[in-house]
Amino acid sequence: MKLPGTILIASVMVLLLSGATASAEDKDLIRLQLDVVALKQTILELQKSIDAKNTAMGLQLDKMTDQVNNLTENMRKVTDLVGTIKSDNAAANAAAAANATKSTAETRDALIPLFGELRKSIDQLKEIQNANLAQTRTLSDQVMAMKSTSTPLPTCKDVKQRGDGSYFSGYYDDAVSDYREFMNTCKSDPKAPEVQYNIADAFYQLKKFDQAILDYDIFLNNYPGHDKTASALLRKGQAHAELKQDADARAAYTRVITEFKGSSEAATAAAKIRELGPAPAGRGGRGN
Repeated sequence: MKLPGTILIASVMVLLLSGATASAEDKDLIRLQLDVVALKQTILELQKSIDAKNTAMGLQLDKMTDQVNNLTENMRKVTDLVGTIKSDNAAANAAAAANATKSTAETRDALIPLFGELRKSIDQLKEIQNANLAQTRTLSDQVMAMKSTSTPLPTCKDVKQRGDGSYFSGYYDDAVSDYREFMNTCKSDPKAPEVQYNIADAFYQLKKFDQAILDYDIFLNNYPGHDKTASALLRKGQAHAELKQDADARAAYTRVITEFKGSSEAATAAAKIRELGPAPAGRGGRGN
């Protein structure tokens, strides 16, 4: 296929060399034919390259196919081998299971007497433990009996001292607890008024003003004329003032000024009334 194109190119070259007599149109036609011939040669070269690559790819594909076939055959062989191994293992496993069953039976027969002895020992230990517990309870009862007969109950003085220790240390909750115990068992004790006052004052220090007012009233009603009456009235007025109960605060302060003229509590009450300012018109306060 290459020879005709070469002859055509040679002929065209002869015409071009003798082209003194050729027209311009003939020259253009000749150049176009040359371009066509060159294009055909390029196409032929490309076709040859494509054919060569297709051949190489075909060979590669054949090689890969052979490899896949070999791999498949190898997998089949492996599968057959695994099946054979499983069959062999089944027989081996059956033999091992038989041996294990035999060993288990022998071990069980050997351990049953040991378990019997162990159970017997445990029962003996339980009996010993129960005996020890009984002895411990007896000793505990004896100790408690000795303690109850040898340790006297706390006296009213003891309870008050315990409450005083908490009160003067600032542990007001503990003080109230001890003082309440005192008031429940020692109401006739000469120190009862002082303890009741301290209960009210402890609540005041805890800023529990409602409860403080209630306990100040208990003191004022149960122990009239006590040395701390003026202080209780003054504190009660201050508790009312903290609660913004100005009328009740004014009434308590007024009682202090009226009933305890010339005392330091009366002077403090007068100053507190001035702090409250003028009483609202038409309103009074409650007093005790």
